[in-house]
Amino acid sequence: MQDAVGEALDVHILFKTDNTVVADETQKRLSRLANLLARMEGMSIRVGGHADARGAEEHNVQLSAQRAASVRETLIRAGISASRIFVDAYGEQYASADEQDLDGLAFDCRAQLTLIPTGSVERIARQ
Repeated sequence: MQDAVGEALDVHILFKTDNTVVADETQKRLSRLANLLARMEGMSIRVGGHADARGAEEHNVQLSAQRAASVRETLIRAGISASRIFVDAYGEQYASADEQDLDGLAFDCRAQLTLIPTGSVERIARQ
């Protein structure tokens, strides 16, 4: 069952442009997710931070790292062990929106949560 849940759960946390603050409503959602995950000890969480393609690449990498860290800290405060959370910063690497597409740019400003079986952690650490 845990493998099926892990494959099915792919959560995107959206951020305002050039912002790393997890919104109050999103914090509540993450808290509910943490309560569920607390009962699934065989699962870990990968948090990937993303940014849109505007701005300098170095800034976008730092911004995406800060977004992922904000989500990580929210999950830790909600009771998930830090050892179960893995963070990646992708910067603008996976940005897909054109600079004229404001709606699309909003979706590039995100952190993406993916559940992974704990047995896969060694493989992830090597990546």
